[in-house]
Amino acid sequence: MSSTAERIQTVRSRRMAGLGKLLALLSVIAVALFAYRQPEVRSALSREGIVSFVRSAGFWGPGVFVVVYALWVSLALPAIVVTGAASLLFPALPAVASIVVGATIGAVIAFLTARFAGRDFVARMLRGRVAAWDEGLARNGFLFVLYSRLLYAPFTYYNFAAGLTKVSLRDFFWGTFLGIIPGTFIWVLFFGRLKELADRASQAAGFRAGMREAFTLLVSGPRYLLPVTLLVVSIVIPIVAKRAHTRISSRRASRGNP
Repeated sequence: MSSTAERIQTVRSRRMAGLGKLLALLSVIAVALFAYRQPEVRSALSREGIVSFVRSAGFWGPGVFVVVYALWVSLALPAIVVTGAASLLFPALPAVASIVVGATIGAVIAFLTARFAGRDFVARMLRGRVAAWDEGLARNGFLFVLYSRLLYAPFTYYNFAAGLTKVSLRDFFWGTFLGIIPGTFIWVLFFGRLKELADRASQAAGFRAGMREAFTLLVSGPRYLLPVTLLVVSIVIPIVAKRAHTRISSRRASRGNP
């Protein structure tokens, strides 16, 4: 009886310890997001603030940017801000390379943090279909992560969520690294062309003339129209794919029911 009671107590202690680590992780994320919402902090961490900070580093700017991006992602802050900063700091290809490296490092940090803080607790809670789904992630983790990245799953939160599953670090790393390249290229191209349009519009005489100038450039050729088109398509495709998957799943479920 005593040995059984000791085992139960040990299981409870481990479960509470796991819950404590998970709550600590969630608290850190909540504090980071709360701090980011404060006007003073948000101003300092704005796109313009990041650009100024990285430029002040001179020769070491690209390396500093990678570190900033990695820390940014690991704190679950919105990655779109630093992505926009990269398009102002570097030409297209160096910007893409810097973002992909920084984002992957930050994603791995967040993944490992969640794995250490919450995986044990989550694993003990899994039952039935959820446990089977978790096992499936262990077998097909690379494809799952790759598809999620290609389909624009929320980047920062997904990193922590993946760490709570049975996806291996190797699958997560390569799925993230390869999966974010196309979307990163599209966003960098879009932000770069958007800046060009804004600069041209600001040189026009008046707001209406500026808007007319921007619209004329947008429809005049592929230089400006292509990035917008690619961005729209890249956003629409995941929505269509998700709806198609839902319909197929519901049809399969209905066929399986008597």
